[in-house]
Amino acid sequence: MAFINIFTRFFTIVTGVTNLGGASVISFGIRFQGFFKDSNVLGPFLTIPAVFWFEKYLKSQRKSILYLFISIILMLGVVMTFSRAAWLNIFFAIFILLLLNVRKINVKKYFRMISFVFLIMLLLALLMISDVEIFGYRLGDFFLNRLGLQSYDQDRFEAQKAFIKGIEKAPFFGIGPGNYSLLSQGYATHILYLRMFGEKGIFGFFLLLVIILVSLKNFWKIRKSYAFLFAGFMGTVINSLFIDSWHWRHLWILFTIGFSLTNIETQKYIIKTFFPKRVGRKNK
Repeated sequence: MAFINIFTRFFTIVTGVTNLGGASVISFGIRFQGFFKDSNVLGPFLTIPAVFWFEKYLKSQRKSILYLFISIILMLGVVMTFSRAAWLNIFFAIFILLLLNVRKINVKKYFRMISFVFLIMLLLALLMISDVEIFGYRLGDFFLNRLGLQSYDQDRFEAQKAFIKGIEKAPFFGIGPGNYSLLSQGYATHILYLRMFGEKGIFGFFLLLVIILVSLKNFWKIRKSYAFLFAGFMGTVINSLFIDSWHWRHLWILFTIGFSLTNIETQKYIIKTFFPKRVGRKNK
């Protein structure tokens, strides 16, 4: 799915076609949304496969350049969504992944990464000072504009304050799922945690924290083998400080994986406790 959306982006740039199969793959000028609801969903979605392939690069001795190339293409896809929250997501996810794999990275791979990052930064700098246009928008100006506050940010800030009204009306269980817009004159919160407070109250917020903490704990346990899950989930948690991510399908897939690991660890504990002979035989 990630590669389909990336291919679609290059296809639209080359051909100028922005509507595929009845779906608009570009929104708000040149922000790439692919076949997703909007750019703020596609960007975080691409982060997960990006850190997956980047981890394969860090751990692999063969085809490592190919893995690095794939991960960078996916990262560029995140950049082209022009989602500020997604940019933070991929930054922290990669940073955490590097910290978790710092002992596995040799000098050669460090040199490759620094070289690729330098080339990308150079390319972005050239694009910003050039007159390159996409669909009538100057790419450099559009990029710089996304780095600052937008005209609608003030409306978002006011909508975020409205969660207090929900707490005042129904502090323990909230005003009900999907009703936050009743508090904020139709605006979305753009912060998952405030939405939970407003719609589901203290109980819902506490339940969300339990889900996140259990998932983080279980992803941490398998970080040596699958660090991308911990890093990607941490990026998503940070992303949710700026975007209401409750409706993201891949967020629920991450939650499911996180909780399924609880069952796996429980099963292993039971087997080791009550059937130690079987474990010994398997190890032999």
